Amino acid sequence: ECPTNRRRDPRGVPVDPANAAGGEYLYGSSELNFDYTFVAAAQGARDSVQFDVWYYTEPQSSTPVLAGRIFDLARQNGILERMQGLPLIIEESSWWYNNNGSGGVTDGRWGNEDQWTTRHGGGGSTFFQDGRVDIFVPPSEFVNDSPNEARGGTGFTAHNIYVRTRASGSFYRLTDLDSAQAAARSGADNPGFGAVNHPERFR
Repeated sequence: ECPTNRRRDPRGVPVDPANAAGGEYLYGSSELNFDYTFVAAAQGARDSVQFDVWYYTEPQSSTPVLAGRIFDLARQNGILERMQGLPLIIEESSWWYNNNGSGGVTDGRWGNEDQWTTRHGGGGSTFFQDGRVDIFVPPSEFVNDSPNEARGGTGFTAHNIYVRTRASGSFYRLTDLDSAQAAARSGADNPGFGAVNHPERFR
């Protein structure tokens, strides 16, 4: 919890019962928002695995897998940049999705269209898999923390991050590992937990 957060909905919207329904949300009768959220697709990340993580530097239509020539061209053109590590806990924007208004999802997780916050000098505090905590500043081409922008459509999100575990392997979009866990539970050998350790299994 950020010490400066007054635990109020960023829009000042009265409690919306629809956002508290279902029981799967970490939300009650108070107006809450989550400062620091868990990167859902990174659950089960092993300390022994060396993760190679890259991210898009500008908004675009990203693909589920980056490999070979496609990755090389994107990197050479400055469209991809290496991230300092695998993010496990990030400081999330309280506007998208993390708000109590229409469409708010107060679930305490970070993935899909949730935005990284830019409230600390253009970035947000981030806890990485190797134990470091640092400020990650999303590229300026993205629009984060703006209540006037469509949620997820213009901000830096989990869709923009790719990870691989082998030096010569393909890169897999971090959000796809999260969705692969549901498929894994329905019949694959691995129940889904720890998918980030072997992303190629969950293509």
